[in-house]
Amino acid sequence: MSKRLSQARLSLHCDGKRKNIARIVFLIIYIILARAVIQANNNRESTSNANVSIEIGIDSLERRYYRPEFRFNFPLSFATIFSQISYDQITNGNLQGRIDYRVMVGLEKAFNHTLKFEARLNHMCRHMTSLDNPSVFNLNEVIGKLWVLTKNVKLGFGAGGYTGGSVDYKSLFQLNGEFPRIAGTEISFLCEFKIVNFKEILHEAELSFSLSKSTDLFIRNARHYELKNNTYIGLRMKSKGNIEKYIDSLRISTGIHPFYKKHKLSVEGEFRLTFFDIPKSRVVVSVHFNAPILRGEAFLGKFYPGKMVYSIFMQYDRKISESLFLAWISKYCVNMPLDKDREFSASLATGMAVKNQLDFERLEKKIRYDIFAGYNFKHKFEIDAKLGASILKSDRIQFGLNFRFSCSDEKRFVDFRLFVDYGKKVTFRPFIGVQHIEYFNSPYQQPSKNRFSFGFELFRWFH
Repeated sequence: MSKRLSQARLSLHCDGKRKNIARIVFLIIYIILARAVIQANNNRESTSNANVSIEIGIDSLERRYYRPEFRFNFPLSFATIFSQISYDQITNGNLQGRIDYRVMVGLEKAFNHTLKFEARLNHMCRHMTSLDNPSVFNLNEVIGKLWVLTKNVKLGFGAGGYTGGSVDYKSLFQLNGEFPRIAGTEISFLCEFKIVNFKEILHEAELSFSLSKSTDLFIRNARHYELKNNTYIGLRMKSKGNIEKYIDSLRISTGIHPFYKKHKLSVEGEFRLTFFDIPKSRVVVSVHFNAPILRGEAFLGKFYPGKMVYSIFMQYDRKISESLFLAWISKYCVNMPLDKDREFSASLATGMAVKNQLDFERLEKKIRYDIFAGYNFKHKFEIDAKLGASILKSDRIQFGLNFRFSCSDEKRFVDFRLFVDYGKKVTFRPFIGVQHIEYFNSPYQQPSKNRFSFGFELFRWFH
């Protein structure tokens, strides 16, 4: 008995040690990333960039499949620092299914045109929408990889291990192959094989047909952690080629709430597309997601989202003068609880807005405003007012503030923040602020007090 207790204590000690190592590694990498962003944006020759790709399709069980991927690159003198966020969401007709979140940070170092080294930390966690999921699968991969690059073939050889997580994996070997434009055709082949603990093989193998630089048809067969073999068929759109002229902006935001009892941070993302853009008018379609992270027992413990919220906007902008624009806006919002047996909720709203510049987040005017009033078919009315000001401004740095007030018969939201904006094409925007959210008619939420927040946003402006 004493021997078993000693082994159990040793196992708990090792698990705790691995978790502490994972937390320290994450903190170090994010500090390095923040410094890299500032250094890259202060370098006038910097080629910082950001890209997005969106996959939409079905899987072999006839479920809906959706995968967005955001990536920001920050070139430095010694290497390129990158940050990447993506997730796979698969749902049935009742919006029940799984979401595999992936957050990746790392660096790349090119030695010449044919040899490149990459080191990265990959965090992955799996959640269920509108389904009970008492045990969340999660892990952290630490891997180094050497790439051999030629005109027609790219091969990657990697090795590493795991730190923290819900499973006791130890060793990881990875092989990658990319074969673009096979024999000069529009057909490409990608593959990735992972050998876990020298006994389990995971894979992704994809065949794609390029319709243009920005659009692919694909079929992918994959076996991921703890899942059976599955096949995905769909369409992928990328922020390159002809479609780039339709992309207005990308945004990723991380806000930390150190004293709030329910959520410790929020992760948000958005991409905006513009169509029929002429001097007097345009049509904008934007998709926004928000994943608030539950606090848990410790701030640096588990990072589990409590829900997944999507907002899809379509708006028609009309220019009245250089400082006055009118807009008709329709918005659909869907709220999907994670890891709980609760149905999703959704709402549709439409109305008019008046503003003095096309995009409120662009720091074009010294004083900015954007005021929306409309009818919500579920919550009766909806008001959303934004006010912004630039306090100090130089060539690449701006100090400013934003104020937002929104209200319906469901909730009232107030947000005030101060920020510093670095850069031009790609901008880094650290901020601090206070928020107040009060729910009126929601069965799952309780009215909340004021909460302090700080964090940063990353923007990529295409035009």
